[in-house]
Amino acid sequence: MAPGVSRQGWETRLRSARLATGLALAVSSGCVGSRDEGAPTGVTSDRVMLNRNCEGCHVQIAGEWRGSRHHESATNGAFFAAFRREPDPFCWDCHAPEAPGDKGLDSVRSQQGVACVTCHADAHAHGNKPSPSRACASCHEFAFPSTARERPEMMQTTATEHARSAFATQSCSDCHMPRAGADQHRSHTFAATRDPEAQRRAISVTAQRSSGELRLRIVPRGVGHAFPTGDLFRRLSVLAEVVDSGRVLRRERRYLARHFVHRLQADGVSRREEVGDDRPGSSPHDGGAIVVIFDFQDAGVGRQVRWQVAYERVDHLQGDSEDGATVREAVVLAAGDTEP
Repeated sequence: MAPGVSRQGWETRLRSARLATGLALAVSSGCVGSRDEGAPTGVTSDRVMLNRNCEGCHVQIAGEWRGSRHHESATNGAFFAAFRREPDPFCWDCHAPEAPGDKGLDSVRSQQGVACVTCHADAHAHGNKPSPSRACASCHEFAFPSTARERPEMMQTTATEHARSAFATQSCSDCHMPRAGADQHRSHTFAATRDPEAQRRAISVTAQRSSGELRLRIVPRGVGHAFPTGDLFRRLSVLAEVVDSGRVLRRERRYLARHFVHRLQADGVSRREEVGDDRPGSSPHDGGAIVVIFDFQDAGVGRQVRWQVAYERVDHLQGDSEDGATVREAVVLAAGDTEP
């Protein structure tokens, strides 16, 4: 042990040296190469072995990753249900980047999901630290794959949303990979996207009542992008009901989301196009606040009106009908009632 270096510091250096040696050997043998479909067969299989080497040296981080959605990106039920409906290689190659070209084949490579090597190997091979935000943007900002569209249509815009937010100077990892453990490493659980409490902290809701009208002001809190961000299958469902003696007299619902409709393209194919975005944080105006108004008129006068805001993950959209969507899961973020 070198003079003046603590045991913890020495172990950290030793782990780094082992990783660097393993990566150097991997590079020399050609296993930290491109993940393109045309790559030699041995390249991606060697990356599986390299990933196991990463796990062997970084046991705690590996445990976090193995319990994360990144690890399950190609094996979770929601993705497989969607992929069965639309078996597009474009989807598979993003969810199983270590198994390019497998097209839904369950394999050791696909079971890696988004692995250690996916984000770290190329950066280490070139002697650089991985850039968290750039690595995130490669999977969380992209257009629909069709080249026959009249103009590009973005499927996800998280990186752009972050760049225009009040948190643009912070990296994605500052929020999604908080410091953890005695060594204060970046957590690899990526829990925020599936943590109901984190979702509830992401917005604040205030209700105002005037006669038969209810106004809900929904404001994002500490979120570096619109909420919810990601694909078109995530949204906020805002519900209001007029209640009299325990009986629901009127019910209305709004959806805060990126709204899409199908439009006929020049090649005769109907494709989705975005026609609106009313998610909290989608606009910098008024702190990203969105005001939802329910006007029940005479039906609401003198009666209780209760409300609820829920985060929904949609399993399948029925054409352009947002009401007809199949909801896989919902988390109630806020709820309340207003007396007459």
